Amino acid sequence: VDCEVELAETGGSETFIHARHGDIELTVQQEGIHVLSLGDRIPVFMDPRQMFVFDPGGKLLATPDRGALAS
Repeated sequence: VDCEVELAETGGSETFIHARHGDIELTVQQEGIHVLSLGDRIPVFMDPRQMFVFDPGGKLLATPDRGALAS
């Protein structure tokens, strides 16, 4: 998925990238230190087995280790 970088922050030995694809907001955790600028276009591969999924209100819907959570 092609995304636009909105913020990139380094936390220790990994970089957290806040990105957008249309109206979908993503936070990507990438190993290593990466220098990105606001507005950069980056490709993002999303492995569903590694995703945390939240509803628009911020409620956790699914986790990598437990899959979909009951409502």
